[in-house]
Amino acid sequence: MSSKTVKLRGMKKHNNNSVNTHLYKQSNLLWFTFTLLISSLYSLTVHAERFLTEDGASISYEVTGEGAPVVLLHSGMMSREDMREQITHLSKQYQVIALDSRGQGRSSKAETPMSYRRLAADVVGLLNSLKIKRAHVIGQSAGGITALFLARYHPDYVNKLVTLGANYHVNAHPKESLKHLASFKFDASNQQHTDPSQFPGLMIESYKMSHPDLSGFGERLSEMLAMWTTSPTFTASDLAQITQPALVINGDRYDVPLEHVLSLYQGLPNAQLFIMPNGDHYLHQTAPEILHAVIDRFLLTP
Repeated sequence: MSSKTVKLRGMKKHNNNSVNTHLYKQSNLLWFTFTLLISSLYSLTVHAERFLTEDGASISYEVTGEGAPVVLLHSGMMSREDMREQITHLSKQYQVIALDSRGQGRSSKAETPMSYRRLAADVVGLLNSLKIKRAHVIGQSAGGITALFLARYHPDYVNKLVTLGANYHVNAHPKESLKHLASFKFDASNQQHTDPSQFPGLMIESYKMSHPDLSGFGERLSEMLAMWTTSPTFTASDLAQITQPALVINGDRYDVPLEHVLSLYQGLPNAQLFIMPNGDHYLHQTAPEILHAVIDRFLLTP
C-alpha cells in the first residue's frame, strides 16, 4: 500500500469526523432551540391565566395535570413558583390549581384591605370560575393559614386539608417579634433588607414579577405585616368546626413552635400530625421527597 493511499484514507477519516462533529453540533443546537421554544410556550400558557375577583383584583393562576383537584397556596409575599416542586410532583396524578395570592407574585390587589378571609374568598371565587366544587387544599406558612380559613368558613369547598408550618393564632409568635415586625420599615439602600437569603429580601424576586422596581415594595410589605402581626385568631371552638381530614406538618426546629403545632393538631377533630426530624420552615424546598411521600400517603388514604 502506497503512502498516497494511506494519506487519502486518513483524509477521508478526518473529513468524516469533521462532518459528524458538525452534524452533532447542529443537532444539539436544533434540540436546544426546540426545547427553549417549548419552554417559552409553556411559560406563556401557564402564566396567562387570570381570574378577576368581585372587588377588582386580578389573580394569576395555572392549572396542570389531571385527576382530583388540589389547590396549592404559597407563603406570604411569595408566588406559586415557591412551590414549583410540589406543582410538578402533584400534577402527575392530580389536577393542580396553583395561584399567586392577591397582591403577591403576578397578582394585583384591590382597595379591599388585606385579610386571610379575603384571600380564602379569592380561592372560592377561582374554584367557582373553574366549576370545581371541591378540592384538596395544601398551604405553606401564610398559605396554610389561608387554607384554615377556607376550611373554617367555606367547608364545602375543602376535601382534605394540609398545612405546612402554619399557625392558627398570632400568639404562636413572641410578643417582641410581633412588635418588631409591626414597626418594620423597609429600606432599599440597606443591604440586609435586600439580601435574598433573609427577610424581607427573599420576597423581592416574587414582588418584581409584577413591578418594575421596589418603589412600592415597602408599602406592600407593611400591609402584609399588619395582617401577619394581628391574625389569625382562631379559637378552640373555631378549630373544632374544621372537620375535614387534615394533615398538620411542621419542622422540629426553625419553624412554628411545637407546642402551638400540637395544640393545632389536637384542636382539629380529624387530624394527623407529621413532625419532620431536623426540619425547618421550608420543608417544601429542603426536604421535598419526604414531604411528597407524606402528602401522597395522606391524600391517597380513604
